[in-house]
Amino acid sequence: MMLEVLVHASKCNEASCQYAKCRNIKDLFRHGLSCTKRVAGGCAFCKRMWFLLTAHARGCKETDCNVPRCM
Repeated sequence: MMLEVLVHASKCNEASCQYAKCRNIKDLFRHGLSCTKRVAGGCAFCKRMWFLLTAHARGCKETDCNVPRCM
């Protein structure tokens, strides 16, 4: 289910989206842009985001995917 939310959030531009957990994923995207610890530094939020991104990328078959780092 979280992978579906990841795909949705990567396309969603609505500030007050009603899709469950969309805001949480968007918050993880924003966190990743400003985090100084990153995965190597032990950031739990970055680790969660990288797990979702790699899980998505392994199974994605789209040629024009909007999810960051999918290619």
